Amino acid sequence: MRIWETAPLATDNLIEQLEMLGGLVVIQGPVLQLSLLDLHFAFCWVEDLERWVRQRHAESPELSIIFIDASASNNEQAFWQIGSHQLGLEYTPVADADAAFALHRRLVEQEEALAGAGRNVERILISLRMSDSERVLVADYIL
Repeated sequence: MRIWETAPLATDNLIEQLEMLGGLVVIQGPVLQLSLLDLHFAFCWVEDLERWVRQRHAESPELSIIFIDASASNNEQAFWQIGSHQLGLEYTPVADADAAFALHRRLVEQEEALAGAGRNVERILISLRMSDSERVLVADYIL
């Protein structure tokens, strides 16, 4: 439960917002590295989210993939609800970056608890949409 409401994620408040979630942010060239406790992410900017998701799927179609999409509009959610079935991945829209990382953590902990019993999730794609840009910040997390 949050004590305060945060502003929508935007390019000018991105680092501040991620740090408010408890993250450590380091930018190295085109990569935004984020550490949240024991989880580490390497984010990059993409112009074409659909192309990026399709490329990740094409790289390893045998992996079970969950796509966590933060701050998507209703139209974008409707598009991905249909498109995700065509790609054979699970699409999960969430309200914001905080919810995206909370869901990611639950999935990772669930998979660790099931170690040896077969994985349900092998790859997690995360997109963080900005309120002031068409570009999307994305990360690919393989378990």
